[in-house]
Amino acid sequence: MKTLRIICLVISLMLFMGVLAGCDAQSTESNAPETSSEISEEQSMDEEIKLPFTADELNAHKELPIWEEGNVPYAMDETVPVIVPYLVEGSRSCVVIFPGGGYFQRTDKEEGSMVAEGYNAKGISAFVVHYRYKPYEGDAILSDATRAIQYVRYYSEAFGIDDDKIAVIGFSAGGHLAVMTCQHDSDHSIDDEISLESSRPNACMLLYAVTTLGDGTFMGAGNSSMPEIFLGENKGNKNLIDKYSYYNDINSMPDTFIAYTNKDTFVDYKKNSIALADALEAAGKNVVIKEYTDGTHGLGLGAVYADYSKWHDESIRFLEDAFK
Repeated sequence: MKTLRIICLVISLMLFMGVLAGCDAQSTESNAPETSSEISEEQSMDEEIKLPFTADELNAHKELPIWEEGNVPYAMDETVPVIVPYLVEGSRSCVVIFPGGGYFQRTDKEEGSMVAEGYNAKGISAFVVHYRYKPYEGDAILSDATRAIQYVRYYSEAFGIDDDKIAVIGFSAGGHLAVMTCQHDSDHSIDDEISLESSRPNACMLLYAVTTLGDGTFMGAGNSSMPEIFLGENKGNKNLIDKYSYYNDINSMPDTFIAYTNKDTFVDYKKNSIALADALEAAGKNVVIKEYTDGTHGLGLGAVYADYSKWHDESIRFLEDAFK
């Protein structure tokens, strides 16, 4: 069944790229009567080839629901989280983007669509994840992030990418979410074919990221601290703070790119970016860390900053090495 699905997704991808334009889609029919097994196989292929999106929707960056309506885990309302595709013909790798926002909001433009377009300009496909946030807590937020990776991997052939060349990139709180997808498997009650895919990314990139819910985390103001939003009434539970901090499972981290500016006054880069990089190096993991000297926080591409803006080209070189 997996083979049939992959074959059908390849066909859909070829149609999307226009490769099959002008080809004769008419198949010859056999005069021999169909057996029940042949009919069953044809029916399976007909079912497998039905994608939940069209080429036009992909080209238009249409929001793609990652859960079925009415079947969303940890639901509190009718919100259905989505990913927004930004595909590049011929790209075999992609970045799955988690915008920041402290988990009480989400910066979908500066740290989402603009970043996706930046990678597209360099020939790399991208997906922006519209995950849930406050009043949702960590179980819902993390389930959206891991599901987004599973969704991209499940439909990888239709998207034109290799399922082992999926990187995550997170900004600020989105960086915390990116790290968590590297260290935690998908954990929800939804049982479908997408949920069978691995939710672990093949590379991780972090920009001025929050990497801990403990010492040095983003406290925000009032009840908008990341620990309070992510852990709810368990915000002071040390075991859970440790579980959802970078040091929980360093050995599960893939190749990692970390960048920050030493002018950041919102996130303590020493206790987040540098602390994670030090832990990765101590564990013998492959890590690239870049410190920049201008800008502050929430910059996205940060094209107006001479030093900080170098991160984008640096991240592309990192991806090239990670996906050799």
